[in-house]
Amino acid sequence: MSFITPAALLSALASWGFLILTFVNLLSGFLDTRTCQTDCVRNYYFISAAFGLAAGALATFSVFRSGFTAGQVLSWLFAVSPVTIVLTIFLVGYLGTAAH
Repeated sequence: MSFITPAALLSALASWGFLILTFVNLLSGFLDTRTCQTDCVRNYYFISAAFGLAAGALATFSVFRSGFTAGQVLSWLFAVSPVTIVLTIFLVGYLGTAAH
């Protein structure tokens, strides 16, 4: 097993962690009473996106390099899912502001 798969999984875990921090801070109450304001949530969001893109790229490379085994495909799904969530949030936000 090469270092690519563990690096992809660690990057995916970091992406999931920052994505969870983003949602926890967004859902923690009113903006005035939150300890993590807009800049903090934005940083969590973009850090999650960066780790997710790295995890997706590494996992894709790992799947093509070592074959399409069930474990590799599951790790690829685990690595790519935070990126799809981040892109969905971006798309909903963009379409919401474009409708006004």
